[in-house]
Amino acid sequence: MNIFGITLDDLQDPRILKVKLYGQLPSVQGQIGELRAKLRQDEIITILFEKNGSLGFPTACLLFRTNGQGRRKESLIHSALKRLDDKTFGICTDCDSLIPNNRLLVNPLARRCTGCQDKFERIFTPSGKTPILDHNHL
Repeated sequence: MNIFGITLDDLQDPRILKVKLYGQLPSVQGQIGELRAKLRQDEIITILFEKNGSLGFPTACLLFRTNGQGRRKESLIHSALKRLDDKTFGICTDCDSLIPNNRLLVNPLARRCTGCQDKFERIFTPSGKTPILDHNHL
């Protein structure tokens, strides 16, 4: 099982899969809302800190990055739901091969097979660094 609570049986039933993915949206959207509120508060504090020579700016940058990751996760959930509707869920968007169930169990939002995801990361990830996307290969 994964962070979404999706099982191997769920992967066989698109209706259950959709319910579980839709069930994640309120949590993700709530986190985004909380981060946006915090960002607005920290933007004011940051301006004051910058004028005083303190380091408020990195905190605001971290919150902004985290907010962006939340929006990305929300977008990936919607993308997976669309692939379920289009009956292309579980098919690699790059090579059209089937994405193995064990990969989808780890990351139900995966849109690439492992081979294509590895190629993607080699192209779009700075050499020697952690992937720009998270470790789950979204």
